[in-house]
Amino acid sequence: MAAPRSYWSEARKLTEARIQFALKCMRTVIQKKGSENVVFSPYNIYEGLLMVYFASSGDTEIHLRRILQLPDDISKQDWILHHQWHRNKTNRGEAKEYYGENICWIKNTKRLKDIVQDVFNPTKCCFLDCSDIPKLIKLTSKELKQETLRYIHNPVELNQFNENMDFILSSVLSCEDKRFEPVCKNLLPGIHLLRKPITVLSPKLGTFMTELPYINQTHSMFLLFPAVQSDKDRYKWEIDNRSISGLIERLTTEEGTDELRKVLDFSQQPPKENLILPDSFNLEYDLSIDELLQDLGIQQLLEPDHSSLSNFSDEHLHLGGAMHRAYVRMSSTHVTAGAINIFFTKNGGSFKSIEETKYCQYEQSFVWLIYDRLWQIILFVGVINKDLPQVSSSEHTASSSNTVELKQ
Repeated sequence: MAAPRSYWSEARKLTEARIQFALKCMRTVIQKKGSENVVFSPYNIYEGLLMVYFASSGDTEIHLRRILQLPDDISKQDWILHHQWHRNKTNRGEAKEYYGENICWIKNTKRLKDIVQDVFNPTKCCFLDCSDIPKLIKLTSKELKQETLRYIHNPVELNQFNENMDFILSSVLSCEDKRFEPVCKNLLPGIHLLRKPITVLSPKLGTFMTELPYINQTHSMFLLFPAVQSDKDRYKWEIDNRSISGLIERLTTEEGTDELRKVLDFSQQPPKENLILPDSFNLEYDLSIDELLQDLGIQQLLEPDHSSLSNFSDEHLHLGGAMHRAYVRMSSTHVTAGAINIFFTKNGGSFKSIEETKYCQYEQSFVWLIYDRLWQIILFVGVINKDLPQVSSSEHTASSSNTVELKQ
């Protein structure tokens, strides 16, 4: 299947819409959750909302188009064709960088429109048969578990379900066991022009930024450590061990996120002699997505009494419920990350939440991102906070190697 003639123009416009949405989500989440350990995927949330946009009609469609910053000169049908081509050109076995999948369940009493076949893979559009709810819970949970098995520590499962549920829309994103380029022992002038692990200073952001490029790929993991000018020598900078709040405050301004975009794409600063690098960490988190959607002006839009979702079915579908879970496991040589976003009918059921995850005390706080430089896509964002109380390893859900040790 050849790419639509306007594919690359549409792709660039969608890229800009995604990055603006991601930066807005990042500012909102880390401003409110920066004192916690956090991981989430703005890319995954955007993908889920894009599927809702495809299902929408009327005022809901107009408002979602504005919130998702989709340009007016490209029709919804063109966006669907763009999405269809992108979906068909890859699968999990062939995905070299990251893999995404969208799944929907629609009540079997609804008559589907042809557009559903354009948006979803045939095997990923399922019916909800409420005549046997225990079986339905089992089958739905099994499908979600299969999609997230290797990169979500606690698979998403239905907790309860009733006949009010008429629509479940799930988006999955995975970056499985991606290996970093090896560390150069002797950093030479100009090494920052090569795709090798480096640490640079951003004086405007007040941060040491370490980039860990993936082997033979266009995306990297970035780690941002709060930095402060030395009291003894104003030309020297050192890690700020007091708190991460200052860095978060800088990143949550529009000026800060504009500067972040510049340094993610290319930093003109020379690399530091020594690499600042965590030994390893694991993190899994259920984001309070209702709160985020409220701040973005979306939550009320999805309420059953306010939304118009009639593009997938002759009858209106209903949402109003949402959840988002993300996981990251990082070592000095590789990283695995995954996220799942689910929109579902409010009061139609619920999903099991993960137990409060326990963490070892980290030796340094930092903000991190997984970023595709070619397409300017922020896939994952997270915060590691050293100030959380330390717990015993028996309470920890991850391995005992999770304590962050900075190599300087």
